[in-house]
Amino acid sequence: MSSSSSTTHVKKGKQATHSRKHRYPVGRFQAFLTYILVVMWLFLMSVGIATLLDPDWLDFLSAPEKLDTAMKIEEAGSNMMDRGNLAEAEKLFKQALEIKPDFGNAMVGLGQVYSKMGKEDQAIEMFSKGLHNEPLLPDLAYGNLGAIYENRGESENALKYYKKAAETAPEPTGALVNIGRLYIEMNRPDSAEIVLRRALYNLSDMKIANRASMIFAKRFRRNNPEEVEFIEEKLKKGITEEDVSIYDKEMFLQSRMYSPRAVAIYHLLGVALAMTGKFDEGIEHIRKGLEIQPDNPDIKHDLQTAIAEKERAGI
Repeated sequence: MSSSSSTTHVKKGKQATHSRKHRYPVGRFQAFLTYILVVMWLFLMSVGIATLLDPDWLDFLSAPEKLDTAMKIEEAGSNMMDRGNLAEAEKLFKQALEIKPDFGNAMVGLGQVYSKMGKEDQAIEMFSKGLHNEPLLPDLAYGNLGAIYENRGESENALKYYKKAAETAPEPTGALVNIGRLYIEMNRPDSAEIVLRRALYNLSDMKIANRASMIFAKRFRRNNPEEVEFIEEKLKKGITEEDVSIYDKEMFLQSRMYSPRAVAIYHLLGVALAMTGKFDEGIEHIRKGLEIQPDNPDIKHDLQTAIAEKERAGI
């Protein structure tokens, strides 16, 4: 359902060597995976059979039990969606909603399935319902709504939802990239420049990444009051340089500033700058993206266009 930032840790020691021996033999690992899948399948089958035999059995479950059961089914639905099995994912999300009709996560998941199926009207309906039922990742719903409206050519509506995604996301960089790209398509390069510079700054700032990871942790541990209280207290105090000093900054920047998202920011920011006549800086940023992805045809084309525009301008 949504994207998160992480910090890469490097453990020093002897370099691993190839060997025919494995700590966990492949056969045993496959057997373990099969066991997990069988247990999940049996659980889902038992829920389905119980519902067929006695539709009122859910009435005997307490609210926490219903939520726990619905969460397990919703998680299975997300796994099916990630594997491309949309039909099965749709069934599971609907099953979760039968157990807990106000389950925002399942509504957003079902909205994603409908969106992937091309059922945009149904997707919009489910995302809207999900947002009224406190999903863990509201930015995921907003971002998907933005994509649907952009696909329909409704740029202003798309922009509205992308902005809401940026406002609600623990790590808004992805939403900012969408906003910047849309501004360029709407011929608003000055606005695109502002947003994409912010995205580039966010991507390189360890404190922002650390804060985002804590917000994610808070969301997914909201059933643990002690952990939530600790995280909230830390967020109130603010993330300090000391908090991130334990991480390897060089490795952090390596993983972030050479990522596909960084490529998109360099590329789009360069295009926006060139559109406003800042050719040298724009070309520099486009080239940074091309250094990371040298075979990207879109970046190559836009680099040639920026250079040609600069020559025509006589600069």
